[in-house]
Amino acid sequence: MADPFCCDVCFENYDLDSRRPVLCSASVSCGNSVCERCFEALIQQEEKACPMCRSTLEDQKIRNIALEHLLAQQGQRSTPPKVCPADSEAPANSFLSRLGSKKLSFRSSRRRPSTNRVHHTSDLKGSLRSSGLSATNNGTLNVLGNCIGPDSSGKFFTFRAADLEAIVGEWCSSAMDSASTNFVVKGGEGAVFRAKNPRSGKVGAVVVWGGRRDAGGGEADAFGCWNPADYADAADWQVADSVQLLDFAGGLELYAPAVPVVSLELKTETGWNLDADKIRFGQCGLVGGWWKGLEVQFNLPAPHVVTAVRTDSGPALPFALSFSRDGGATWEQAAAGLRGAPLACLPQPVTAQAFRLAWAETDLHKSEGLSTARSGGGLHAQLL
Repeated sequence: MADPFCCDVCFENYDLDSRRPVLCSASVSCGNSVCERCFEALIQQEEKACPMCRSTLEDQKIRNIALEHLLAQQGQRSTPPKVCPADSEAPANSFLSRLGSKKLSFRSSRRRPSTNRVHHTSDLKGSLRSSGLSATNNGTLNVLGNCIGPDSSGKFFTFRAADLEAIVGEWCSSAMDSASTNFVVKGGEGAVFRAKNPRSGKVGAVVVWGGRRDAGGGEADAFGCWNPADYADAADWQVADSVQLLDFAGGLELYAPAVPVVSLELKTETGWNLDADKIRFGQCGLVGGWWKGLEVQFNLPAPHVVTAVRTDSGPALPFALSFSRDGGATWEQAAAGLRGAPLACLPQPVTAQAFRLAWAETDLHKSEGLSTARSGGGLHAQLL
């Protein structure tokens, strides 16, 4: 079994100095990490690829923040970093000489195909830049307008769907041509995010929808407002406002690629009978039936190391994580009382093929900005 605290290339332990864990790829199908020194060597190769799964390497370092949090929790900060003796003078050159024809024996447990859909964030951002769109990587959307049809009160804002996709990846825009002024997500359409308007200082949940994707590079093709739309106020939004998505600030470093998931299963009822997939970031979110308990099972394509859970449920809605290594026949609890803010690190990494997240209650009035009153929507979560 692979050691999550050890670089799969040089086999040295990660630390918070010269051997910080760095993600090889922004693709959700990869999720592999190497130490910072080995990453610097790998990007000098002609074929820039993850040594475990051959995904294309990132051009920039994307720190594995979840694993860094875990290292800090275990007191690794005071541990002197281990250095490969052969690399002490010129780490990149000596590593490349040992890499040779790329036939090093990497841990086979990390070599596995993924059947889930791959989303290359870096490729998407590159295409957006080339097309002249103003996608940001700090979790901020630019407001291009505040009118939907005849409504010019400022209750709503318009933006480019591609800009949001550059920040959060794929998001639910199934109501693609809807310019409704009373849009709700009870049917699972649209997406909900915790957000802030820096001009007004208001913090809450925004619901966004639309995205015809045929409006041209510079035109707004998506809509949003504070959730629920019934309670939106005149002058909530002005042209040139920004929408800060609170759970996406900091770019990829804060939300490392999620563990690949092939299916999700509900173990409890949900509000408005929405399916389990709505718990993903970029969807409307989930609550338990009548805002009570919620339990969702994450099924992976193969055993995978999980070090943390990312969620927007906040400190007032703790949750538990359990896992199964025998196809769901038996379950063990990995941790209870976890609180996402937005990362909840596990006491120890867990390798398994199925995980369950369980909240005893989902009263979103206790969350930091989410709302489900009259509108649908709820909390989101993913495994890291």
